[in-house]
Order: sequence, then structure tokens, then C-alpha cells
Amino acid sequence: SLKIDKSQDDKAPNALPASLVSIGEGAFTGCSDLTNITIPASVTEIGDGAFGACNALSSITIPEGVKVISNSFCGYSETVKTITIPKSVTKICTNAFIHCSDLHTIVFSGTKDEWKAIEKEADWKLLSGLSTVICTDGSTSP
Repeated sequence: SLKIDKSQDDKAPNALPASLVSIGEGAFTGCSDLTNITIPASVTEIGDGAFGACNALSSITIPEGVKVISNSFCGYSETVKTITIPKSVTKICTNAFIHCSDLHTIVFSGTKDEWKAIEKEADWKLLSGLSTVICTDGSTSP
């Protein structure tokens, strides 16, 4: 099982390997040249703050199979505009999107009822710009 931990040089990888199963805590924190990321379908676990303070990052696609969006998942990544979340997610942790001021939209692969059923801890979207969740059966408020 392949895991990526903190990058030593804060440089974005060209691509994440298809065999990747885990992204460690803070793995891409402060990665200044990461502009968008599609996490491979093999990944089932993403550590706290994995994409924190990535100030060139504009979009994140989380694969089906991930169940928890971790604490400060992309906190302080103020340029993130869109996050795609699979319906496999059952919990969004505290401060997951803290200070993501450009984050206005989540694209969710399930229905509005499935979105509402996700456990959302206190302050999960604190100081974000989040206003809309686009579901398969229409849009809803976060």
C-alpha cells in the first residue's frame, strides 16, 4: 500500500500514482505550485491538513471510497473554488474548509437527502465562501 507523506520541497507532483491508498497528514501543506488535484480512485484515507495553505489550488476532486473529509482538509487554501465530494463521504470534520474564502461550490455525487445525512462537525465550513452544494437532484444550501 502506497502512502504519500509531506513533500520535502513543497513542489507539486506531476501526477499521483494509481496505486496510492493514503495521503498523509499535511502531505501537500504549503505546496505553492499545486493548481488542481484529482485524487486517484485507489485512495481511501486523507490525513488532516493534507491540502492546507495551497494558495494556487483551485479545485479538488475526492474519489469515491473516501469516507471522511479530515480536519483542516484544505484549510487556508484561499484560492480553492470547487470541491467535488463523492457520496461515499459520511463525515466532514471540524474546520475542513476553514478560510477557503473563494470556495463557493461543492459538487456532490449524491442526492440532496444524502448530502443532508452526512455528519458535519461544528465549524466545518468556518470562514469559507461556501454558498451552494450541487447534488444529482438539484442544488441546496450547505
